[in-house]
Amino acid sequence: LLAFTIIAVYALTDSSPGGPRAAPSIAVLPFIDLSANPDDNPYFSDGLTEQIIATLGRVEGLHVAARTSSFRLRDRALDVRAIGDTLGVATVLEGSVRRESNRLRVTAQLIDAETGYHLWTDEYDRRPEDVIDVQAEIASAIARALRLRLAPAPHTAPAPDLEAYDYYLRALYLRNSLKPDELRQALAFFDRAIERSPTFARAYAGKASVVAPAILFGYVPPEEGLSELRALVDRALELDPTLGEAHAALGIVRLFWDWDWAGAERSLRRAVALNPSDAHAHHHLANYFNAMAMLEDAIAARSRSAELDPLNPRTLAVLAADYLRAGDYERALELYRRVMKLDPVHPLILGSGPWVPAGAGNVYEAQGRYREAVEEYARLATLRGATPAEVDALHDAFARGGMPAFWRVWLEMDQRQMPDLQDPLRSAKLWLLAGDTAQALDWLDRAFEERNPGLILLGRGLPSSLDGMTWHPRVARIITAMKLPR
Repeated sequence: LLAFTIIAVYALTDSSPGGPRAAPSIAVLPFIDLSANPDDNPYFSDGLTEQIIATLGRVEGLHVAARTSSFRLRDRALDVRAIGDTLGVATVLEGSVRRESNRLRVTAQLIDAETGYHLWTDEYDRRPEDVIDVQAEIASAIARALRLRLAPAPHTAPAPDLEAYDYYLRALYLRNSLKPDELRQALAFFDRAIERSPTFARAYAGKASVVAPAILFGYVPPEEGLSELRALVDRALELDPTLGEAHAALGIVRLFWDWDWAGAERSLRRAVALNPSDAHAHHHLANYFNAMAMLEDAIAARSRSAELDPLNPRTLAVLAADYLRAGDYERALELYRRVMKLDPVHPLILGSGPWVPAGAGNVYEAQGRYREAVEEYARLATLRGATPAEVDALHDAFARGGMPAFWRVWLEMDQRQMPDLQDPLRSAKLWLLAGDTAQALDWLDRAFEERNPGLILLGRGLPSSLDGMTWHPRVARIITAMKLPR
């Protein structure tokens, strides 16, 4: 079932990873779908919710929580007070959507999360093709209720036809899983939306938001995906130069693949300026700061992303790594534990793409608490699908030869489990951990030759106990060639 809730905040607590939040603010949960056959179009309410989030991003001075966090509360039996406590917000707008053949009815009610009193309610009875107007009307009503101003849309683009918009909503519904099959379906729906409405800028930006992670996780060959990604970003910006998502996508291309540091900074700052509530843009601005060895700025930007999206395991996992680099082991451990509660099988935790396993084990290893680290890593191995014999082999290796022997057995397990998804940068890190510098350097050279996107965090991405490797002549040459700070 799909439920739509909008949550607005006037004063936020210090419960978020980044500390107190700016007020007022708003978050959006999915609508309850009261259609006769809601399972026939589950994407519709989710897509509608995402577009209202985007529209609310234009309300001046309004903090808009990201959909990743709000959607995680979909199936939890929480009252408005619990929702307010969980997301750190003060008011809730609950509602429903009913879609029939030729009518669309949306009902919404704004509720104070502390008292439970209704602050505002309204109903919209329109034709389905008027759905975009309904989104704007709801956002305007929320702004008025909060005594804020909804800025006019900065660019007047032709509205897509209803069928194109339908395909677009289906794609948005599928893209967030990051599973290969669903990403492929999302790409197909974006293609249909573009075919129906070739001037639909958000469809191009949306497709770019799927192609980028598909390349990063190895689902799409870089030589094939990158040219398409560039074309999508260029077309989106051509159609709507004020589209924040398109500037964020351009910043990601410039940061991870072009290694154009000045261009990446411009694009990501522009994306944040266009939509200050875009947690995704703040997250990647933090990645830029990390690449530039500006750790304090990275933590500040990532904390802002976590404020906007407090239940996003990706953001919290990378923020934990930032704190680990800063030597704040207590904060890093706290964040990693939160990630394990949210999504214990997240790719960043289990180690896929260019990432090695992450979590409490990283903290314990950095502290020299190796037995505790091994126990944590063994749990991750089980979550990855390791057999009892493989887990025993990890323990035996540690008992026999310490952490280098442990990581050597892990590397062999990694190669068996993901033979078709071997990332050269992940291999380089694992060989470093296993104590074989020559192998590590060979894999690092291969990663550089392939322009591996994970190399932007070369210094930050190495295990903390091996930071000295950044001064190895072969590593230093790569850092110099990339014009990264040393």
